Amino acid sequence: MGIREKGYDDYGLTLEEAKKIIEWCKRVDFEENILLLECAKKAHHYIFNDIYFALVKGLSFEKMDQKSYQEMGKADFYGYRRKTLALFRDALKEKNKYPF
Repeated sequence: MGIREKGYDDYGLTLEEAKKIIEWCKRVDFEENILLLECAKKAHHYIFNDIYFALVKGLSFEKMDQKSYQEMGKADFYGYRRKTLALFRDALKEKNKYPF
């Protein structure tokens, strides 16, 4: 199964948990910002800045595409964003900082 087809449940996330993590990304501290950026880079080394920026600013793919041309399609972008959220959750758990 490709990244674009994977849903939150494929990463062991519920929709509710994913929404909470997305909201958390908008308020992370310095150390967690670095961790989030690293997780985005692990998810996709080419578009990690866009994924990170979209998460911390709460922007949709469409808003990101208005700011700068997105070479990746919407389905792929959200697929890598879901992967980033799962990696971020796992990294927070590993550091005993998972708030949910």
